[in-house]
Amino acid sequence: MNLKNLETFIWCARLGSFRAAALKLNATQPTVSMRIKNLESAFGIELFDRTHQSNKLTPKGRELLQYGESIIKLIDEATSRVANTSHVSGHVKLGVTETIAMTWLPDLVRQLDTNFPRLRVELEVGLTNVVWSQLMSGEIDLALLPGPVRGVGLVSQSLGLVDYKWMASPKLELPDRDLTPTDLKSQSIITLSSDSNLHNVISDWFKQSGADHWRTTVCNSLSVVSSLTIAELGVSLMPPEIFQDQLSRNQLKVVETKLPLNAMEFVSCYPTTGQPIAAQIALAAQSCSTFRSLN
Repeated sequence: MNLKNLETFIWCARLGSFRAAALKLNATQPTVSMRIKNLESAFGIELFDRTHQSNKLTPKGRELLQYGESIIKLIDEATSRVANTSHVSGHVKLGVTETIAMTWLPDLVRQLDTNFPRLRVELEVGLTNVVWSQLMSGEIDLALLPGPVRGVGLVSQSLGLVDYKWMASPKLELPDRDLTPTDLKSQSIITLSSDSNLHNVISDWFKQSGADHWRTTVCNSLSVVSSLTIAELGVSLMPPEIFQDQLSRNQLKVVETKLPLNAMEFVSCYPTTGQPIAAQIALAAQSCSTFRSLN
């Protein structure tokens, strides 16, 4: 059995089309089709139900997919444990959300430069849903984002917990007590767009008390959220870990609330059929993370 054919089959099954697999593997569509035919010939079975326009797996195809993902995962584990990392080369695309980009991402890039000097790392910084979509479509090889994540053929590892607090400018006139969602409802809530986990956390927090109609100023950058908050344009939910300087300079203050907020867990996530280097980058991310441990 040819491993390249097996990998191609897994990507076809995962991405849902030969065309998408061809783009992911940097191959032509006829090449992908030939690899699938060769794999089918090797096993004497049909992997896809060709009576459907979509690439629907046959029962034998689904069975082989499970074995194939296990085989690729074992090969990746062997590579990560045995290979000389200084000889690892190629190109890997890493998707991260802004909370990581603004904290320990430089340390991770520095460690990757040291451990894998011949590896070219390309970074994509975006909101949670955008990074997740890029991972699912094969545009990136590994994602660092808020969890939990669920999906077939994915490996996920915790990167720790991040605490979020309501913040405002000290100049903004707010009641001098622990506030409720109803209290904050009268303020403009500065937040990331609905493509972010943070937006959903805020929405759920207000709905818990029945205050589900809240005014928002929406953007796609956490640094812009902080700038607008400092400018007294509203209140925002942000991680104090990132904004310690602004808090110490009295540009921001923590707004205490009666209804507690749960910490947000961040994770690394990559497909079992992805690049072998992804597992090693995930381990490096764990070692570089400054987020609070689950234990």
